[in-house]
Amino acid sequence: MWTEYGLSLVLARVTDLRQIVSGGSGYKATVEPIATIAGSFDSSAQKELKISFLAGNDILLEIHRVPSKASFILVVLRHGDVFNQNCTFMRDGSPLVVLDDGLADPWIIAQQSISNGFELTPPRTISGVRLRSRSSRKRPTKPVRNKGSGGGKIPAPCPPISRPSQSLNARDAGSG
Repeated sequence: MWTEYGLSLVLARVTDLRQIVSGGSGYKATVEPIATIAGSFDSSAQKELKISFLAGNDILLEIHRVPSKASFILVVLRHGDVFNQNCTFMRDGSPLVVLDDGLADPWIIAQQSISNGFELTPPRTISGVRLRSRSSRKRPTKPVRNKGSGGGKIPAPCPPISRPSQSLNARDAGSG
């Protein structure tokens, strides 16, 4: 999905925010990219990025909450612009999510896990985020112990393989 559609999920800090028209739903922001969670956008290549987006309570708008200056956001970009469509993997389907707890917000961890093959389950914790792996393999509940003659102790690692010395190699080469 990320490379096929040219999408990237970027963690950024809002350094400037302006409403395009007073009372309107259009905004221009300058953000400082901090890290790319998924996709190919190179956060280290640009010190700042100018983005435009529509936000508000209108049912037709995908972004419902306008970030404030100095807030941290997770934003879905498509070739450097805000991807202004519903993003089902983001909070409320919004392509721009304000992180209430800054860099400690649980959505940073959740989005990293989503990009690595995990999915969100219905909220069952105080923060509203819990992760579940897509794989169905079971993990052992007890540590595995060696049942050999060691009495249940974990054996010592194998010693390194020694290589023949130079003098041995020279002697073998001369005898042939």
